[in-house]
Amino acid sequence: MKTLIKKNLYYENTFSGEVEVDYKMHPSGSDQSKPSTGKHLGGRGLIFGGYTPTPTIVDTIEFFNIGTMGSRAIDFGELTQAKGAGAACSSGFRGIYAGGSNPSKVDAMEYITFASAGNAVDFGGELTAAIYQLSSTSDGSRGIWFPGGPPSPPNVAQQIEYVAISASGTDAADFGDITEARRYGGASCNGYRAMHSGGVDATAYNNNLEFITVGTNGNSVDIADLNFLSGYASCCDDSSRAVHFAGHPGPQDSIDYFNIGTESNASDFGEALSARPSGATVSDGSRGLYAGGESASDIVEYFQIGFPSNTVDYSELSAGNSTICGASGN
Repeated sequence: MKTLIKKNLYYENTFSGEVEVDYKMHPSGSDQSKPSTGKHLGGRGLIFGGYTPTPTIVDTIEFFNIGTMGSRAIDFGELTQAKGAGAACSSGFRGIYAGGSNPSKVDAMEYITFASAGNAVDFGGELTAAIYQLSSTSDGSRGIWFPGGPPSPPNVAQQIEYVAISASGTDAADFGDITEARRYGGASCNGYRAMHSGGVDATAYNNNLEFITVGTNGNSVDIADLNFLSGYASCCDDSSRAVHFAGHPGPQDSIDYFNIGTESNASDFGEALSARPSGATVSDGSRGLYAGGESASDIVEYFQIGFPSNTVDYSELSAGNSTICGASGN
């Protein structure tokens, strides 16, 4: 069904009961109230690489049909090499996986086409540096990578980088910096503004919510906070609301949400089935999935992004896996 949020802007979901939408939009005329496109979302959610229990680094790509309850993990193809702790983003048509470790940190970028199962292909360009434990999001055209850990101590970075997802053969370029060097935060986007949430600095966990305007290169701006310190986190969105899984320290089973277009602190969303940092999230614009996580879990759970609640068991990965990432498209 479609629920009217404001004139000419609807939230669509697959939930069949009566609901109340509590989205907070900027006043009319604000740049952040622009209707979002959701081009970086889709019904096919892909999970990339990771570490299985042995521990063994894997090159697997598998997918779920997000809207089908109980959909089993289906083999999609393979990465160009086994890697974990990379980050992926989507145009809705093409997905790019970048960075990671095998176990050495890498700067490689590779891509898949969501509609055609098959192995990933070298993108032909590179990140500006070898890095892992980074996070990524997209406005459907430009892919954004928020910083992760470079090979040298203290293994944190500040630089944000970007690439045009359709432009095979191009290297990522410097976009700007986040407010302080961190790794393994969350990333989300409403088609105009991209958010970085949480992360780990050289000595401690963080709860910052900060944003960039995807079309305009520049440094991020700190605007609000999560309810908890959070690293080894994962985040997805419906192109308006972002849902952030806490990760460490703890580990924690806490989940927060925030509206990407507003400058306000996060609110409690609910709890995950178990405390599992380093998992992966994907979204079809209505339903989100959280998959895997420490210690090499195969659990996949789901939640309706528009309606805060605890997560519900959905299905399983083909094998236990952690330090994975996800992206969705059609």
